[in-house]
Amino acid sequence: MSKINIRRSHASGLTKAREAADEIAGEMGERFGVTSNWRGDVLAFTHSAVKGQIEVSEETIEVDAKLGLLVSPFKSALETRIHEYIDRYLA
Repeated sequence: MSKINIRRSHASGLTKAREAADEIAGEMGERFGVTSNWRGDVLAFTHSAVKGQIEVSEETIEVDAKLGLLVSPFKSALETRIHEYIDRYLA
């Protein structure tokens, strides 16, 4: 099972980081059928092929995901997409 771990600093504050995580999860939900829910400052997400979380703070956003066998070959593309989402929503 492949894993993705992305930790990025930002200067947007907690509220903006939570909004960004919501936007990222919403887009993943629309495109890939991912479901998500908040637990404090952690947005947990699940899908039959991936599960993980987006943890936000005043200064960082961290994405941790475990990829199933069917999506493991796309790990690099998924990491690129996550970086693009973070850039778009926390710019």
